[in-house]
Amino acid sequence: MPKVSVIIPVYNVEKYLRECLDSVVNQTLKDIEIICVNDYSTDNSPKILEEYASHDNRIKIINNEKNIHAGQSRNKGLSLSSGEYVFFMDSDDYLELNALETVVRILDMNTDAAFCIFCKVLHDQSTNETTKIKTFSKKLINSGKISKICINTKINDILRCEVPAWTKVYRRNFLTENNIMFDDLKCANDRYFYFQTVFKAQKLILLEEYLINHRINVKNSLIQKRSKHFECMYKSYEYVTSLYNNKNTEIQNIIIDLTLRDIFHFYNKASKNDQKKIKPKLKLFLKNIKFPNALDSYRNKIWYKWYCEMTKKYTLKNFIQTIFSVKNSYNRKHKIITLLGIKIKYRRSQV
Repeated sequence: MPKVSVIIPVYNVEKYLRECLDSVVNQTLKDIEIICVNDYSTDNSPKILEEYASHDNRIKIINNEKNIHAGQSRNKGLSLSSGEYVFFMDSDDYLELNALETVVRILDMNTDAAFCIFCKVLHDQSTNETTKIKTFSKKLINSGKISKICINTKINDILRCEVPAWTKVYRRNFLTENNIMFDDLKCANDRYFYFQTVFKAQKLILLEEYLINHRINVKNSLIQKRSKHFECMYKSYEYVTSLYNNKNTEIQNIIIDLTLRDIFHFYNKASKNDQKKIKPKLKLFLKNIKFPNALDSYRNKIWYKWYCEMTKKYTLKNFIQTIFSVKNSYNRKHKIITLLGIKIKYRRSQV
């Protein structure tokens, strides 16, 4: 049994695939299997996979007969994996060379933890900027760089951790015994998967180490086309709420907050033409959300004003906020001041 199964869905990523594979085959932890699921690529990605597999017998190639997208490709890879641990990787990302060894060593010492969450480095392909990002709240790390968390005692903060599967290493038997799989959505399939793991796990590890390098603003990437598949976000919300329907009001509020934050983030990034196409179904989705508390109690949320504008549900405080307000941007890098309807944006000072 290999120590780790690395599962990589591959679709038309010839530009970045070699760097991805190099970062995996050269891991300091050698006892791994590498399952590459070619999702019906039409570029040179399949040739690159064959080239690497011919030199490294740890690489297994699965060829899909049609394009089934990342979630279902990950499920296929998981069903064929045999490692003690599983890591789901995007084919345009690359790992630090000690990443798997670092995480496995910690999980081996904490056998009651179902998975480990680590931090990421973002590489903006449009600006060439590099940014280190914590994938969880600072307050969850008491001292040092490692913290074991009992999920029930910190559930509100754990739900707010970043959801992508590529910032986590899981025990394979935890996933298979609990029948945890990715949904069949083209976009946003990480969210339901993550919430399932939190729902089923008792303990996890948080590791403040920056082990994965993730590209953003990659031309033709799926996330860049999210506006074409906006319905996936509505369906993802339905899947997640089905898990937590009987939970307390605070958990329901967190799910609503995270959902609306992401929906409006991607809606505001869409082109004007795409926004026109998205808007009718988005309005319907928003009107059907059942808030556990009075709408006015959410007025400090970043999405509140946009929600009110789109649903025409205004309150006096919301009207005042359209005249004057001070808020953080979505990525918290900027302050946004609204004065008499005019928005002024400036970069926050770095402490």
